[in-house]
Amino acid sequence: TVHASIATNVISLQVDSDAPIAKEYEGYLTWANVRPYVGAMQNGSSALRFFGGLIDEVKIAAVPLADGTNVIGLWHMETTNSYDPPRNQVLDDDTTIPSRDHHLVMGTNGDLTLPELVAGGVHGLYGKALSLDGVDDACYVMYWINGITNKGIAVDVSFKAAAVGGSAQTLVCAGADAVPPNGFELRIESDGKLTWQVWGSGGTDSIQTSGP
Repeated sequence: TVHASIATNVISLQVDSDAPIAKEYEGYLTWANVRPYVGAMQNGSSALRFFGGLIDEVKIAAVPLADGTNVIGLWHMETTNSYDPPRNQVLDDDTTIPSRDHHLVMGTNGDLTLPELVAGGVHGLYGKALSLDGVDDACYVMYWINGITNKGIAVDVSFKAAAVGGSAQTLVCAGADAVPPNGFELRIESDGKLTWQVWGSGGTDSIQTSGP
């Protein structure tokens, strides 16, 4: 399980119970019309750096977390339903904000075509998990997300990579590295190190820790 965050000009990354790695970050994160992806990196109308393995619970939140009202999306990978068939979607646990409905859609997004995925049948850390093939599997939040300006962001994700090395793999991202300054990416590098990339008004910054 990984916790990655940026708050009060500090970017930090923590794996399981290890002590967090942190450093000063001069900019701040500004979101405007971004769509989070899980299991790949969005790059315009295409995707790259596909993750292979299991991804369990994912949470994206503005910080401070407070009473949970700053949660942008929380996906347990337990429940799916049909969305504009033949696509399915993983339901967002929006119990704290019932109107949020930031479900993770699995399938086609405009020019980006991804195969249908099914959550279930795979035992993850907290029950079911998504099993991604590392070739063309990914999912994304259907609707653009706005409103996170001059605030930090926190991302939590539980995962088990099928293999590391050879190529980089994205766990969670929002925005595209080809179009900074808005966005972030949590990924496994080709050398197995875990990297937290942030693109804010102060430019690009990153922090890394040892492999998963």
